[in-house]
Amino acid sequence: MVDNRVGDSTSERRLSRIAAKLATVEASPDRWGGVFGAEEHSFRLSAPMTEAAVAAFEAGHGVTLPGGYRRFLLELGSEGAGPDYGLRIPSYEICGNLAAPSFIEPGQERITDWSYAYLDAGQKRWQGTLAVVDHGCSVRTLLIVTGRWRGRLAHADVDGAYGPYLLEDTDFLSWYERWLDELLSGCNVSMFGWQKLPGNEHTLRHILTSDPSPARRQMAARSLAALPRLSRNGRQALLASTRDTDPLVREEALEALTRSKTTSSGTVER
Repeated sequence: MVDNRVGDSTSERRLSRIAAKLATVEASPDRWGGVFGAEEHSFRLSAPMTEAAVAAFEAGHGVTLPGGYRRFLLELGSEGAGPDYGLRIPSYEICGNLAAPSFIEPGQERITDWSYAYLDAGQKRWQGTLAVVDHGCSVRTLLIVTGRWRGRLAHADVDGAYGPYLLEDTDFLSWYERWLDELLSGCNVSMFGWQKLPGNEHTLRHILTSDPSPARRQMAARSLAALPRLSRNGRQALLASTRDTDPLVREEALEALTRSKTTSSGTVER
């Protein structure tokens, strides 16, 4: 089981940074007019939950919420500002028994019939998770509350057949701060988490050209297209990946080339 509890001092620093970055975003509403779903929350958080309310939710479901998420609820807010239509309160959508271990594992996003393995269990296929973001239709960002990957987040179409994508962010606070960082830097944050891996262009190029996992190379290609601008080196990496041994990587690289904007120099943007 992953222990992703955040130390008090680290949590304090992250929460302070998040509050400051969110204030920066909220202070410039005109800048974010084209961000999908922003009209639902205007980059504002609702009031935090009380300790009594959080404890009652946990007791009612027989769980303890992951530490970073719990502190966010208590100190910053319970819903509102977040990717697409924003953060939802913990009780917004309980995807089965929260106390039962989640089935989500790394590498399931390429399994086209993943959900059929759990059809007999109905919504138990999403057990151990709660929806923290509604991206529209049946697409959610799920927080894993119970199981080996407790505290991590996954992007999933909860009514679809494809497997969920386990995000690489280590916990809720790092995921939320990355959303703010990428929003402020001009990245495409629609369907946040599914569109981009953590990291700048240099990191993403290295994954695209060197990672042994075809799934990560595919995600790196998609991630490069989400950047506000791409250097000539980045474009060359995508061109080279159109000859990748994996057909899905090749397809993603071609699509990324059509969507990306290239800088006038070879400088890597960070």
